Amino acid sequence: EASRALFVDWLRDEPFSSRPALMAGYLADLINPTPTQAIELTRVGVRADAQDAGLRNNLAFFLANAGDLAQAEVEAAAALRYQGKPDEAPITATRGFIAFRRGDLERGRQLYREAICLALAQGNEVVATAAQLYFAREAFLNELPDARALLDGALKAARARPHADLVAIVSRISRDVPPTMLSVPFMPDAVLPEGSAD
Repeated sequence: EASRALFVDWLRDEPFSSRPALMAGYLADLINPTPTQAIELTRVGVRADAQDAGLRNNLAFFLANAGDLAQAEVEAAAALRYQGKPDEAPITATRGFIAFRRGDLERGRQLYREAICLALAQGNEVVATAAQLYFAREAFLNELPDARALLDGALKAARARPHADLVAIVSRISRDVPPTMLSVPFMPDAVLPEGSAD
């Protein structure tokens, strides 16, 4: 919470810079149970730099999380227009998320798998693992038969590469996935959300 407040202060000091909005929106999404503040903060950044693919992608993700799928698709399309090589995997993962939320489970699965492969090909294991975690959450929410295996694999990958972003994402998805699904023997306590360990 203190980190998010610092980024919000930074955003107030530099309203024409996209970086503080990117960080403030990202942290707001991880901390808050609803995406409203993340959307507001990220929109400030988009006004500062409409061609920032990372901001547009984050906004698409937050909007989809809020249920505004039409606007999420608009932002995802904008992110695609402005993407560079490092943006490919996160944008593809967001498109997978939107597909799941639209009910197109096969397309969602395909895009998440593509995002994971892209991230691994670029040597970005943290992005690959983040995509695995969100893919597993969507599989669980949509009651896919392999949801447990996907979740176990994602948590195992998170344990193999401890990173603050992955710890935060495991905590974030624990809002949607029961603690018993997150209590797997190979997860370190540092990565398990509070209250999920036996």
